[in-house]
Amino acid sequence: RLMYGETAYRIYEAHPLLGVGLGNYAFYFEEMLPARYLGDTPEILRLLSQNVIRYRLMTPKNFYLRILAETGLAGFATFLAFVAAVFGCALYLYTSPSEEERYWGSGGLFAMVAFVISALSFDSFAIPNLWVAFGLITAAAWIFRRTPQPQP
Repeated sequence: RLMYGETAYRIYEAHPLLGVGLGNYAFYFEEMLPARYLGDTPEILRLLSQNVIRYRLMTPKNFYLRILAETGLAGFATFLAFVAAVFGCALYLYTSPSEEERYWGSGGLFAMVAFVISALSFDSFAIPNLWVAFGLITAAAWIFRRTPQPQP
């Protein structure tokens, strides 16, 4: 995993502003691979072997490094702004005086913590847990913001 991540970071260093494009990490993998002894990593050797069919999915196995390598600083900043907005929705709910809103807010904050930690070991936009959690957080914030609150 560290070698995949280091390769992704090297791709980012070569293309820092816009990256190489979503899904193009595998095309740059071989040329950006760090110069190391590969005998200890048979998985990498299999991926680089000319005798094996090259239809394998190569990913950095780290969501943050993948976004950096494939979309550069522009895409990474955009995604961080999106995550910050969702976090703001969860925080808005958590600091509400209503018990029901605090319930949704605490669930949203737990989901954000889970995302931040789990993104270190997955690297796909296609995992539904991410989008379901973000959707529930923003929907709850939208609904409670639009609902008139009873006066105490």
